[in-house]
Order: sequence, then C-alpha cells, then structure tokens
Amino acid sequence: PGTQNLLGLVHYSRGEFDLPIEHFKKSVQLDPEQPAPYQYLMNIYGVVKNDPTSAMFYAERLKSLQ
Repeated sequence: PGTQNLLGLVHYSRGEFDLPIEHFKKSVQLDPEQPAPYQYLMNIYGVVKNDPTSAMFYAERLKSLQ
C-alpha cells in the first residue's frame, strides 16, 4: 500500500489527478485500515474534481477508522 500511496502522490504533485485516484484506490484494496489513501481521495474528489458525493464517501470511511 505504501508504494501505491507514493505513486499517487508523485502523480498528484505533477497535477495529474486520474492516476492518483487509481493508485489510492488500489492502496485501499491492499490495506483498507490505512487512513492516508482515504484522506487523499477525499481531497482529490472534494477539491480537485468537485465531487462532494465521492468526497463524503471517503470522509465517512476515514471517520470509521478512528
């Protein structure tokens, strides 16, 4: 999962947002208890993609981990 997060962050820092989504979702599949990819997905969907429904989904998943 750490590698997937790192790849997602690299693409995100380059202004590429579709590839990070794929990497962060893969990270969630590999380790659904890790909070970082949910935070990244929440941010991408909420701020970059302007998709509050998806952002809220990942926010709720993140909250359920705490």
